[in-house]
Amino acid sequence: MVHAITSLPRPLADAAALLHFNREHWGIETLHWHRDVTFGEDHCLVRHPAGGHALACFRNAALKLLRRNQVNGVINAVRAFASSPAKLLKFLCILKQ
Repeated sequence: MVHAITSLPRPLADAAALLHFNREHWGIETLHWHRDVTFGEDHCLVRHPAGGHALACFRNAALKLLRRNQVNGVINAVRAFASSPAKLLKFLCILKQ
């Protein structure tokens, strides 16, 4: 059994709506986990708000690009690209195969 507390009015807080909101929440948590674990976001030394925002945008774009290309194992892909920039450039179609 699961309980939920919400400020939604009763007509909008049926079981289906609460399940949807719960799943959406964990989708965001998955994104944050990837940004922190895969890219080490919490250990980033950039302190200027604009710089931090720009880096977060780049990290989100990288994750989206990997997902759109159905890359399995995001962490392994990022490590492979970090150790071999040529692989990354080929993946981005900047270098020919």
